[in-house]
Amino acid sequence: MSKANRSDKRAQDYVVNKLLCVFTLAFLLILGLMNVSRMMSRADSYVSAFTAMPYITAAFAVLTVLCIIWAIVAKAKGVDTSFRLITGKHFAFVFGFCTLCAALLSFSFNKGMLTFLYVLIPAVAVLYIIFYSYPRDFFVIAMVSCLGAIAVWVLAVLKTNGLYPVLFYVCNTLASIALIAAIILTAIAQVSSGKLFGVNFFDSKALYALLYVTYALVLAAVNVAAAFGTAVLYFAAFGLVGYLVVVGICYTVRQI
Repeated sequence: MSKANRSDKRAQDYVVNKLLCVFTLAFLLILGLMNVSRMMSRADSYVSAFTAMPYITAAFAVLTVLCIIWAIVAKAKGVDTSFRLITGKHFAFVFGFCTLCAALLSFSFNKGMLTFLYVLIPAVAVLYIIFYSYPRDFFVIAMVSCLGAIAVWVLAVLKTNGLYPVLFYVCNTLASIALIAAIILTAIAQVSSGKLFGVNFFDSKALYALLYVTYALVLAAVNVAAAFGTAVLYFAAFGLVGYLVVVGICYTVRQI
């Protein structure tokens, strides 16, 4: 086997191992959520779990910072981390995501947030697969659709509950700004032959029209959820998910 072939095989094995690690971590996080759910269901353990959650969040945050320092030191020393799974950068992402999940439970310790995390964790794992297996334009479509469905969920609940009006307006504004920024960046890449900030982001076969359709649908779904709350939650959120499935099938057939 030539040196180039060995390098290609090593790169392929590295990607496969990363995907396996992501699914394993997602499975472990789901198991952790199931344990939290059991503790929520019992009066004697509910208070203990609720009290411990901020400390768990802080612990994950500290681990994230330490891993970032680890990554910075390794880069400063010129350590080659190519094809390595155990690196400061990888662990920083893992603990950072764990921090996010724990922080959300600390903010809203209830079954609704657990359900949200049950959806969020597999969604992130699937997005990771799409990033390595499909063209970059489909990854953007998938990411925007998933984030749009999450924004619809959050805005619909906040609108109906009416408990956090400031947070509702902040989330709505941020969602709109993010979509407008995505449209502008996509337009810049389109006129620059797929390049964004000097980097080849989209290939020559990117479906820009489908990207703009996705942005329009997500923007419409977000605004509908912000206006009508949970009355349209399932129509808007699952509509985006259904749209993503259809687009995914089209891209899969396109790659065959």
